[in-house]
This record gives sequence, structure tokens and C-alpha cells, in this order.
Amino acid sequence: MALLYRRANRAAAVEKIEKEIPIVNRLGLHARPAAMFVRIASRYRSEIWVSKEGEEVNGKSIMGLMMLAAGQGSKLCIRCEGPNALKKIRFEGAGVSPGIAHGKIHVVRDELDEVVRYRIAPSQVADEISRFEAALIQTRMQILEMQQRIAESIGAKDAAIFDAHLLVVEDRTLIDEVLRKLETDLCNVEWIFQEVATRYAETLNKIDDPYLRERALDIQDVTKRVIRNLQGKAPKTFLALTEPHILVAHNLTPSDTASMNRANVLGIATDLGSRTSHAAILARSLGIPAVVGLHDITAKLETGQHVLLDGSDGCVIVAPTPETLARYAEIESRRAKVVARLKELRETTSTTRDGHHIVLSANIELPEDVEAVEANGAEGIGLYRTEFLYLNRTTLPTEDEQYETYRKVAERVRPNPLIIRT
Repeated sequence: MALLYRRANRAAAVEKIEKEIPIVNRLGLHARPAAMFVRIASRYRSEIWVSKEGEEVNGKSIMGLMMLAAGQGSKLCIRCEGPNALKKIRFEGAGVSPGIAHGKIHVVRDELDEVVRYRIAPSQVADEISRFEAALIQTRMQILEMQQRIAESIGAKDAAIFDAHLLVVEDRTLIDEVLRKLETDLCNVEWIFQEVATRYAETLNKIDDPYLRERALDIQDVTKRVIRNLQGKAPKTFLALTEPHILVAHNLTPSDTASMNRANVLGIATDLGSRTSHAAILARSLGIPAVVGLHDITAKLETGQHVLLDGSDGCVIVAPTPETLARYAEIESRRAKVVARLKELRETTSTTRDGHHIVLSANIELPEDVEAVEANGAEGIGLYRTEFLYLNRTTLPTEDEQYETYRKVAERVRPNPLIIRT
């Protein structure tokens, strides 16, 4: 009878979700945490099952959980089925743009433009080169237009993010390789450009440094734009949302973020990304709370669900209760009071009680971070990471290029010191 009841319940389930978690507690899943798990699981009408290495037990049974003998290092799979299986699910990621937002979500799943490979005759190479050159010119104009729009709406420092995109469009090594392969492979230019650009992006993706890996997304952003221009398609109008939503996506390019209607984007949550991504930088400038690195949130949620997003702590809570919303409203209120208090201290000299002055400097990664240095009253820059100069390019920056970049930052922070790491 119990087995029949379980099967009937499964057949009627309208929601289902699974999540794997490691046991990090030194004593493992002993009686006290197991009892706590059962108490929480028993609040919900959903069926909750817990398995370890293929052995599955009822998550509402203390004896079942204890029989799993889940010690430190074990991995448990928690499976929920039923009408409220998705209630109170919490996703953890990295908060990259502070603030709290709650509301319905809009899930965007990647839809890549299909590129078909076809052969061309030697006599058609010149025509393909002309198409390629026209697409590059058109892409450059689109990027410049977007850069100008960002400069007017947000500021020049954020618009400078698209300088890296312009470098990709103008990169001679990339362009020359495409032209050579047109001559040797005799294939359509869309296919060849995608192949070459994808290889450069994949090379960056293999680098250990997460900041450098993020730059692969900039190449992919430009690649999609060039291919759409080669195919005669208009640029995608990203997220023409007609009402406020929290945006959930696999990843976002700078173009995606720049094309958002701020009034209708309450927050951003992505599977991938990091604090150093250009999309994260733009989200901070736009004042949009954002959490990245959520792994598979796009696979677990659907458009229309209600979530709470905390861009400071880096979490997304599905179907928050009124109590949860009230608690986070209080958290946001307390944070606002702390920020206001810190702003009052901005001009205060950092001196110990016995009269010794302590220099408070900032760490930065990008030239545009200097604005935050100035806004928060730091006395110079104690560490300037300069890897960004090597991004989205296949040749080393010249000495003049490096000099000009460092000079501009130094002029912004003078007479305070600037320490550069190369």
C-alpha cells in the first residue's frame, strides 16, 4: 500500500528538483543535524528523498537518514517532488553588484545563430573578402554607437569597456588568419570567422586566471555580432521586457547588459561569470543587483517564478516567504544606514589613538576602478593589477600603450601613490 501511495504521489507531482550537496561536518550527518533536516522537510507537502551512492531513503524519516551513515566527505543527492518542491530553494553564487531585488524572473536561454558551412569557388574569394570587410565596418559602427550611448547614459569609464571589442574587430592577426583560410579552405567567410574566433576564445577559457577567462566572453560577443552582420540579420534587441523582471541567463555579454532597459530589469542572475566580467562592471554602474556563478540556475527555474536576489551576499531564494521578504527588507535598511555612516567618515583622517597616521589604499584591476577609489576616499592605490592590457588581443601591448594607460591612472590619483604590479 505504501509503495502504491508513493507511486501515485510521484505521478501527480507537478514540480521536481534535485540538488547534490557535500557533507562537510566533521561528525557527518549524525543524529542532531539529521533531526533538524527531518523537521524542516516535514513542513512541506512534497516528497523528499535523500540518496547516497545509489541508496535512497525518505528525507522525512530520521531512521532512514541515520541508516545512510553519511560521514564527512560524503555526497548526498536531495530530490523533491510535489506541488511545492521548488519552495525555499536557495542558490549560492558570487555577489557582483550590491542590492536586494525580488519579483518574477525572466529566463533567457542561449539561442545561437546557426552557421552553415558551404564551399566556394576560387573566383568567389574576393566577394567573400568584401563581405567580411563590410561586416567588420558595420560591427565597428554598431559598437561605437553603443559605446556613445553608454557614455551619455552612464559615463565614459563604463563606455571604455567597449574599447576591447573594438580591438577585436580591428585585430590584424585575427583578420589575416581569416583571409588566409579563405584562400586555402575555400569556405564561406561566416564559417571561417566563427572557427578562428572561437579558437581564440577557447584559448582564453583555458587560462587559470578567472579575470583572463572572462575576456573570452568579449570575443564571443563580437563574434556573434559579426556573424549576424554577415548573414544580413539585424542586431538582436536584447530583452524587450514590458514589465519589471529579474533576469536569469546562462551568461551575459557587455552588449546584453548595455542594451537592457534599466526600468524593467530588477536584478541579474547567471550560471557563469565573475566580479571582473564586463557585464558585472556595467551592472554595478547601472545599479542593478547581480549574482553570478550560480552554475545551473537556468536549468532549474522557469519564467514567471518569484525569487529574491541578494547581490551583496550572492544568493537567490526561490519563492521567498513573507517572513523572508521582511527579513531582507530589514537587512537592506541596515545596509543603507551603514553606507550612509561610512560616507560621513570619507574625509576623516585615519589616525590611531596615539596619533599615528595609517594610509588606507585601494586595490584595483581596471582603469575605471579609479572612480571608486576617489569616491571612497582611499589615499592612493596599493596594488594595480595590469593583466587587462593583454586581454582580447594576440599581440603584446607596446611600451607607449602601457605608458599612456599607467599615466592616466597616476594622474587621477596624484599626489597619492600608485603601485603597479606587472
